[in-house]
Amino acid sequence: MQIPIIPHRGQKKPWNSIPRINWAHPLAGGLISYGYDAGSGPIDLVTGGQRTITNSTSPPFGGVKTSPYGTGLTSIQTASVTLGLYTLPGNASIESFVVSAPYSFACGVMLQVTPPLVLCKLFSTSNSPTTSTPVFLGCSNATATDYAAQFSDVTAIQNSAAGAIKLNTFQTILGVALTSSTVALYVDGALAKSASGLNTVAAATTGVIPAFHGRRNLSGQTLQTGFIYYGALWKGRALTASEARLLHDDPYCFLIYPEDEIFAENVAVPTSAIFPLGPSWEPQPLQTKIVTYG
Repeated sequence: MQIPIIPHRGQKKPWNSIPRINWAHPLAGGLISYGYDAGSGPIDLVTGGQRTITNSTSPPFGGVKTSPYGTGLTSIQTASVTLGLYTLPGNASIESFVVSAPYSFACGVMLQVTPPLVLCKLFSTSNSPTTSTPVFLGCSNATATDYAAQFSDVTAIQNSAAGAIKLNTFQTILGVALTSSTVALYVDGALAKSASGLNTVAAATTGVIPAFHGRRNLSGQTLQTGFIYYGALWKGRALTASEARLLHDDPYCFLIYPEDEIFAENVAVPTSAIFPLGPSWEPQPLQTKIVTYG
């Protein structure tokens, strides 16, 4: 099937349908998991796995809500929670995600309440019970305006740029392990922090799966109020600065929605091929001929 030409979409999910990945797009290279919130929690567009709600209390369970950037399953800020909100199925590629660099991991979020001064997890890979969290993106415990990222279970790097968290605004957090000892953290498509002399690799961990709104299982964690529109893992791939910008400005540019293909098919067929512009005549059969258009 011909791949439709996708115009710049912006940060709002363009349709309420479930898209598929355009594997010909440069941003799709190396994807091993892409949890896309189709309106009631994520579906992994790489594997087809669907979310499991691991915490359905209220709070922290916020239910399905709408936002300027699309509909999604939300969390409500709550302290001393044991379980995160929901997870996706794992596989061997996710379990070995941080065995070697490079790799990248990102999420698109909208927070609605200023986080407390604790280290809150938004998107991570973790096992249960949580003895290992190879990577996570979340809110820093340094100030209430910072995002944080962790690499290889032990190395934490925090965004030092004041005011990184912007409430009721679409934001992108991207962690990149460039080498086994150098990392970069991007917020909203801009480099927020880089560091070297770190350890970004770790052994494969059995049972590690993608987790959203909190770690999979960790007593005493705090969850945040807001949306997570997607969470993604790129294995063997260090996203560049220009790709970080594209991922923020046009986050769904490498997705193809059913509506994209429908409109592409309609545009590809000239109107004259359906309704001839000149007069035409054909002999009528003996039986009544019924012609329908549309």
